[in-house]
Formats: sequence, C-alpha cells, structure tokens
Amino acid sequence: MTDLTVRDYHDFNCKVITQIQDHPVTIWIPPEAPLLKLNVDISFKSPSVICGIGFILRDSTGTFIMAGTGSTCAGSAQTAKYSGVLAAIQWCLEHGFGQSK
Repeated sequence: MTDLTVRDYHDFNCKVITQIQDHPVTIWIPPEAPLLKLNVDISFKSPSVICGIGFILRDSTGTFIMAGTGSTCAGSAQTAKYSGVLAAIQWCLEHGFGQSK
C-alpha cells in the first residue's frame, strides 16, 4: 500500500511540463572605438509591481566595463523603459563615463 501511495503522490506532483518558446536571435553590435555601448533591459509586470532595471557597459571589443541593477516604479512598460535608460545613463555619468553617441 505504501508503494502505491508514494507512486500516486509522485504522479500527481511531478508532472513534466514542456513549453517551447521561440526567441529571436540577438546579435550584439559593438560601438566604434573609442566609444562605449550601454545596453539596458527592464522588467515590467504591472503598475503596482516594482520594475527591475539591468544594464551593462562594454567597449568596442566587447570587453566588460561595468554593470548595474536597480528598481523603479512606473505606470506603463514604456515609462519603465524610459526610467531605466535614464537611471543607467545617470549611473554612468556619476561614475565618469560621459561621452554618448
């Protein structure tokens, strides 16, 4: 009886779920030397949830310079994107990276 109970529990709780997602291929294009490139990504779920901000700064060879994360509140995904880009640029300026293209 114990084996049947354990098997039933396993079958009920351990179902394999396969979900295939189609993701477009993204290619990082470096900036011209001596410029740096700042890539920013935002996580937005809804206006009532704090948004996540992530960014990375690299040079023309793709070498890592710095990265950072943060959070903000926004009423829309578009506002979250603008807030995230602004926060990343401000962070770069505060750390001495001031030239932009």
